[in-house]
Amino acid sequence: MAQVIGLFGGSFNPPHLGHAEAIRTVLRQGIDQVWLLPVMHHRGGKVLTDFDVRVELCRAFCEAFPGTVAVRTDEAQNPTGRTLDLVKSLSIQHPSSLFRLIMGQDVERHFDRWPGAADIRRIAPPFVVPRSSDSRFGALSSREIRARIAAGSPVETFLSKNMYYRIKSERLYRHE
Repeated sequence: MAQVIGLFGGSFNPPHLGHAEAIRTVLRQGIDQVWLLPVMHHRGGKVLTDFDVRVELCRAFCEAFPGTVAVRTDEAQNPTGRTLDLVKSLSIQHPSSLFRLIMGQDVERHFDRWPGAADIRRIAPPFVVPRSSDSRFGALSSREIRARIAAGSPVETFLSKNMYYRIKSERLYRHE
Protein backbone atom coordinates (compact mmCIF):
# COMPACT_ATOMS: atom_id res chain seq x y z
CA MET A 1 0.00 0.00 0.00
CA ALA A 2 1.28 3.47 -0.91
CA GLN A 3 2.41 5.83 1.80
CA VAL A 4 0.18 8.90 2.15
CA ILE A 5 2.25 12.04 2.59
CA GLY A 6 0.77 15.34 3.68
CA LEU A 7 2.42 18.34 2.08
CA PHE A 8 2.30 21.23 4.53
CA GLY A 9 3.63 24.37 2.91
CA GLY A 10 3.96 27.73 4.54
CA SER A 11 6.25 30.49 5.68
CA PHE A 12 6.98 28.74 9.01
CA ASN A 13 8.34 32.02 10.26
CA PRO A 14 8.59 30.44 12.90
CA PRO A 15 6.90 27.03 13.15
CA HIS A 16 4.77 26.93 16.30
CA LEU A 17 2.38 24.78 18.31
CA GLY A 18 -0.55 25.78 16.09
CA HIS A 19 1.30 24.03 13.24
CA ALA A 20 1.89 21.06 15.56
CA GLU A 21 -1.83 20.85 16.31
CA ALA A 22 -2.63 20.76 12.58
CA ILE A 23 -0.01 18.05 12.08
CA ARG A 24 -1.41 15.92 14.89
CA THR A 25 -4.88 16.26 13.36
CA VAL A 26 -3.83 14.98 9.94
CA LEU A 27 -1.66 12.18 11.36
CA ARG A 28 -4.70 10.92 13.31
CA GLN A 29 -6.78 10.92 10.13
CA GLY A 30 -4.86 8.70 7.75
CA ILE A 31 -1.80 10.69 6.73
CA ASP A 32 1.32 8.57 7.28
CA GLN A 33 3.89 11.36 7.26
CA VAL A 34 3.84 15.17 7.04
CA TRP A 35 6.43 17.05 5.05
CA LEU A 36 6.96 20.66 6.10
CA LEU A 37 7.79 22.69 3.01
CA PRO A 38 8.88 26.22 3.86
CA VAL A 39 8.29 28.57 0.95
CA MET A 40 11.31 30.27 -0.52
CA HIS A 41 9.40 33.49 -1.23
CA HIS A 42 5.94 34.56 -0.13
CA ARG A 43 3.66 34.90 -3.14
CA GLY A 44 1.98 37.90 -1.53
CA GLY A 45 5.31 39.70 -1.20
CA LYS A 46 5.54 39.33 2.59
CA VAL A 47 9.11 39.80 3.85
CA LEU A 48 10.38 36.55 5.36
CA THR A 49 13.31 35.55 7.52
CA ASP A 50 16.13 34.01 5.46
CA PHE A 51 15.03 30.79 3.73
CA ASP A 52 17.90 28.68 5.08
CA VAL A 53 17.17 29.85 8.63
CA ARG A 54 13.50 28.88 8.26
CA VAL A 55 14.45 25.47 6.83
CA GLU A 56 16.68 24.87 9.85
CA LEU A 57 13.89 25.99 12.19
CA CYS A 58 11.57 23.48 10.50
CA ARG A 59 14.15 20.73 10.92
CA ALA A 60 14.48 21.56 14.61
CA PHE A 61 10.69 21.67 14.93
CA CYS A 62 10.33 18.25 13.31
CA GLU A 63 12.72 16.71 15.86
CA ALA A 64 10.01 17.24 18.48
CA PHE A 65 7.16 15.82 16.38
CA PRO A 66 7.33 12.21 15.16
CA GLY A 67 5.91 11.69 11.70
CA THR A 68 7.20 14.99 10.38
CA VAL A 69 10.07 15.81 8.05
CA ALA A 70 11.30 19.20 6.91
CA VAL A 71 11.87 19.19 3.16
CA ARG A 72 13.98 21.85 1.52
CA THR A 73 12.77 22.59 -1.98
CA ASP A 74 14.90 24.95 -3.95
CA GLU A 75 14.58 26.89 -7.15
CA ALA A 76 15.93 23.96 -9.19
CA GLN A 77 13.04 21.76 -8.01
CA ASN A 78 10.40 24.46 -8.18
CA PRO A 79 11.63 27.46 -10.18
CA THR A 80 8.18 29.10 -10.38
CA GLY A 81 7.40 28.74 -6.67
CA ARG A 82 3.92 27.53 -7.63
CA THR A 83 2.23 24.76 -5.72
CA LEU A 84 1.21 23.00 -8.94
CA ASP A 85 4.81 22.75 -10.14
CA LEU A 86 5.93 21.50 -6.74
CA VAL A 87 3.32 18.74 -6.48
CA LYS A 88 4.05 17.66 -10.06
CA SER A 89 7.78 17.48 -9.29
CA LEU A 90 7.26 15.56 -6.03
CA SER A 91 4.85 13.09 -7.65
CA ILE A 92 7.46 12.33 -10.32
CA GLN A 93 10.26 11.99 -7.74
CA HIS A 94 8.14 9.77 -5.47
CA PRO A 95 5.82 7.81 -7.77
CA SER A 96 4.90 5.20 -5.13
CA SER A 97 3.59 7.84 -2.70
CA LEU A 98 0.18 9.45 -2.53
CA PHE A 99 0.17 13.14 -1.69
CA ARG A 100 -2.37 15.33 0.09
CA LEU A 101 -2.00 19.10 0.26
CA ILE A 102 -2.60 20.23 3.83
CA MET A 103 -4.31 23.59 4.19
CA GLY A 104 -6.39 25.48 6.69
CA GLN A 105 -10.00 26.50 6.15
CA ASP A 106 -8.84 30.08 5.59
CA VAL A 107 -6.72 28.96 2.62
CA GLU A 108 -9.34 26.59 1.25
CA ARG A 109 -11.80 29.45 0.74
CA HIS A 110 -9.48 30.87 -1.94
CA PHE A 111 -7.97 27.66 -3.24
CA ASP A 112 -10.01 27.51 -6.46
CA ARG A 113 -8.38 30.78 -7.54
CA TRP A 114 -4.87 29.28 -7.35
CA PRO A 115 -3.11 28.69 -10.67
CA GLY A 116 -3.71 25.02 -11.58
CA ALA A 117 -6.13 24.33 -8.71
CA ALA A 118 -7.92 21.55 -10.64
CA ASP A 119 -4.62 19.79 -11.39
CA ILE A 120 -3.46 20.19 -7.79
CA ARG A 121 -6.73 18.55 -6.63
CA ARG A 122 -5.99 15.62 -8.93
CA ILE A 123 -2.32 15.20 -7.93
CA ALA A 124 -2.50 16.11 -4.23
CA PRO A 125 -6.12 16.41 -3.08
CA PRO A 126 -6.47 19.01 -0.34
CA PHE A 127 -6.74 17.90 3.26
CA VAL A 128 -8.47 20.78 5.01
CA VAL A 129 -7.65 21.27 8.68
CA PRO A 130 -10.27 23.26 10.55
CA ARG A 131 -9.14 26.06 12.83
CA SER A 132 -10.68 25.09 16.10
CA SER A 133 -12.04 27.97 18.14
CA ASP A 134 -11.89 25.85 21.28
CA SER A 135 -8.17 25.23 20.85
CA ARG A 136 -5.67 27.47 22.56
CA PHE A 137 -3.62 27.43 19.33
CA GLY A 138 -6.44 27.71 16.77
CA ALA A 139 -5.94 31.41 16.07
CA LEU A 140 -2.19 31.47 16.72
CA SER A 141 -0.06 33.07 14.02
CA SER A 142 3.66 33.29 13.39
CA ARG A 143 3.22 37.04 12.95
CA GLU A 144 1.87 37.29 16.51
CA ILE A 145 4.81 35.27 17.85
CA ARG A 146 7.36 37.45 16.03
CA ALA A 147 5.69 40.59 17.39
CA ARG A 148 5.74 39.20 20.93
CA ILE A 149 9.44 38.30 20.63
CA ALA A 150 10.28 41.77 19.28
CA ALA A 151 8.37 43.34 22.18
CA GLY A 152 10.10 41.12 24.73
CA SER A 153 6.83 39.39 25.66
CA PRO A 154 6.78 35.70 26.63
CA VAL A 155 6.28 33.14 23.87
CA GLU A 156 7.22 29.87 25.60
CA THR A 157 3.62 28.59 25.59
CA PHE A 158 3.36 28.95 21.80
CA LEU A 159 6.54 27.12 20.79
CA SER A 160 8.02 23.68 21.33
CA LYS A 161 10.89 23.76 23.83
CA ASN A 162 13.55 23.17 21.21
CA MET A 163 12.06 25.89 18.98
CA TYR A 164 11.92 28.36 21.86
CA TYR A 165 15.56 27.77 22.84
CA ARG A 166 16.70 27.87 19.22
CA ILE A 167 15.02 31.21 18.60
CA LYS A 168 16.29 32.59 21.90
CA SER A 169 19.89 31.40 21.44
CA GLU A 170 20.07 32.74 17.87
CA ARG A 171 18.29 35.96 18.87
CA LEU A 172 15.83 35.62 16.01
CA TYR A 173 12.92 38.01 15.50
CA ARG A 174 14.27 40.59 17.96
CA HIS A 175 14.00 43.48 15.51
CA GLU A 176 10.71 42.94 13.70
